[in-house]
Amino acid sequence: MKTIIVTGASGLVARFLIHELVKNIEYNVIAVSRDKDRIESLLKNTTVKCINYDELSNYVSGCVLIHCAFTRSNDGKLVTESLDLTQKIFIHACKYNAESIINISSRSVYIEPNDGCLNTESSPLNYGLFYSIGKIVAENMLQNLCADTKIKYTNLRIASVNELKLDNTMVRPLNVFVKNVIERKPIKIVGGNQMMSYIDPRDVATSIVKLLQVPQWQPIYNIGTGWMCTKRLIELANMVVKIGSQLGYNEVPIVIEEKEIYQRAGLDISKITTDTGWIPQISLEMMIKDLYIMLQ
Repeated sequence: MKTIIVTGASGLVARFLIHELVKNIEYNVIAVSRDKDRIESLLKNTTVKCINYDELSNYVSGCVLIHCAFTRSNDGKLVTESLDLTQKIFIHACKYNAESIINISSRSVYIEPNDGCLNTESSPLNYGLFYSIGKIVAENMLQNLCADTKIKYTNLRIASVNELKLDNTMVRPLNVFVKNVIERKPIKIVGGNQMMSYIDPRDVATSIVKLLQVPQWQPIYNIGTGWMCTKRLIELANMVVKIGSQLGYNEVPIVIEEKEIYQRAGLDISKITTDTGWIPQISLEMMIKDLYIMLQ
């Protein structure tokens, strides 16, 4: 039985990943968090063992370590704290001979692609945000620490993950649009030509499970949806209104404040697809319908 350790276990990607991993009886899954009581409550109906970071060295030998723990804020202090934790975790993994390490990175490490293009793993990097710099440093840290070891590793640059919630500062436009339709309020957009790209956390989880099944990894993989879930903001708003109408909600007006905002997003996923056979399954339509179910 292979031991899979997932850090940052209370986070969005980690929670979906853990629930996907426990479907495989060949995996012994260990969840790591600063708040051990919380993850024990979240995972109480599973076979997952929950530990805190001080206990990590007791389990890491021979394991697959999947490092999800990192702030989602652009606050410099929080990014620094996340890097300190990341360094400790990676050093422990190398010192106690982990079998392999998967580091969850972000598509924000890239400079935005040109119109009509997607970022590849060799696209130029973005050094303009504390968050993106932190993710780049974490990737380099992993590469350097594993350089003189036999530990297999990779960094997964994840597209923006769709969240079914409206209770923090990381609210996605999709969530706001759906809520407005439900509450019969106009959808207000500034610009509208911004290119947005999303991935469902269920697809992130299945991509990682697929990766666990192949013997060799490349140092970097993009995990996204290619063009499948990459649309202009105005297109997203129109999709939300149309799907809402199909579900019985009244159509609401879309009010556009004209403004030229350059924003492009989207990941080329041909490398992960070629190496593992994984392709995303959750469309934007499915994500939007899930939001209506959750928010109604």
